[in-house]
Amino acid sequence: MNIVTIHPTISVIIPVYNTEKYLRRCLDSIVAQTYKDFECILVDDGSTDASGKICDEYAAKDNRFKVFHKKNGGVSSARNLGLDNAKGEYIAFCDADDYVKENWLSEFILRIPICDIVVSGFEKTHCGKVQKKIYPYYNLSEPDLLWTILEIDGTAGFLWNKCFRTEIIAKENIRFKEKYKLWEDEEFISRYMGYTKKVAFGSLATYCYFEPNYGENIKRHLDLSKQ
Repeated sequence: MNIVTIHPTISVIIPVYNTEKYLRRCLDSIVAQTYKDFECILVDDGSTDASGKICDEYAAKDNRFKVFHKKNGGVSSARNLGLDNAKGEYIAFCDADDYVKENWLSEFILRIPICDIVVSGFEKTHCGKVQKKIYPYYNLSEPDLLWTILEIDGTAGFLWNKCFRTEIIAKENIRFKEKYKLWEDEEFISRYMGYTKKVAFGSLATYCYFEPNYGENIKRHLDLSKQ
């Protein structure tokens, strides 16, 4: 696909580790975005299945996809590598076993130019049952209030339903703590929030968080612990 993204507006960072079963679904949903001016940075974190080859396949077909293969070092190191190579004005994160609706990026781009962070709604699928989370708030000029809201409803540490400004991340050298095995998302977001002045909520559920059945969920957490 010949789409030029020399200076993409938004960079999507996806850490990949042994997710061959779900990876195509994820990447197809990125390809299907109605907002086209993006780059997708795939960081293959030492996968031992076909995940790395699948990443290369998408990069060969669509020049918006960039692949980095690295020795396994954990999800935080994978995301940091993505941040080090991101060229977009804004940053969004996606997990390789989840997927997004076609308006995921367009909803971010609609709001992020006038604020420092956007929080979108999402759908959570568990054992075939779908739960939808939509925030009733819109624009806020009080980041502390946003953090309180997110802490209360338990979504403060959700990385994938938020859009960030690259300028803030770069200026303040905000990175994921690679020594952390848990809560690294929330720690990253809390530090970022310390430099925000205005926030916005999206009005639609555009991210699809997929939680497999019990047996697969245990395996998922074991795999994440290896990262």
